[in-house]
Amino acid sequence: MEIEIIQTSAIESTLDSTKNFGLTLNKTLSIIKMLHWYVLEHNVHLILGDLYDDLSDLFDKLQEEIIGTSKSNGVVFPSVYTTVNFDDISSYKDNQSILDYYYTIGNTIKDMLTSIEFNNYVTSVKSGITNTKEDIITRINKADYLLAMVKL
Repeated sequence: MEIEIIQTSAIESTLDSTKNFGLTLNKTLSIIKMLHWYVLEHNVHLILGDLYDDLSDLFDKLQEEIIGTSKSNGVVFPSVYTTVNFDDISSYKDNQSILDYYYTIGNTIKDMLTSIEFNNYVTSVKSGITNTKEDIITRINKADYLLAMVKL
């Protein structure tokens, strides 16, 4: 009977941390879409639109892999937190402030995916999470590179 309680507790804890991580991914995606809509520079608009399209599928894949591996392996997904304020997009109005905010968001996602906690989880489960993580980082790095070439 105690084993069932411990397992239930671990599953509940896993669900909470995966939900929080999923919320962070969704907020990130929404911010990128908003920045894409409101930036006035056409090339930045296109780059952020492509990034949004890429990350939408990859975030979905990553979250599903995390939920599946945590449930099937009985491993608790770590709480990965960020201090970025996802709710203050209204203060980003010109092209440069939009780009600065994008870089903050992109770096935050890369930091989360390369954190010790995240990497310890990935090594504790057998899955394709590493490949998905690398795909996400590659897409963000590609957008960073292309955005650095745009003249504002």
